[in-house]
Amino acid sequence: MRVGPAAVQPVGGGQAPINGDIVMTGNIMTGNEIPDVIDTLRSGGLDVVKAHNHILDEQPRPFSLHFSSVGDCLTPATTMCEAISAVTPGT
Repeated sequence: MRVGPAAVQPVGGGQAPINGDIVMTGNIMTGNEIPDVIDTLRSGGLDVVKAHNHILDEQPRPFSLHFSSVGDCLTPATTMCEAISAVTPGT
């Protein structure tokens, strides 16, 4: 898993929109890390905007997962750590 850039812009009142992406390997249909990360992001209040791939023949196959949310500044960071820990034990 590679966590891409995440843009956070405070807008006042402790609120901030966040947009970012995660790149994972695998096949979304095989029950690997991709569904676990999607579930973790959603349970933390981050909206999964899109999951797709750009490289069709690469093995292992990379998938880009884009997310977005508006909320307090701490929750998105905590949720990202939980998503990484869901597929990388001990982090």
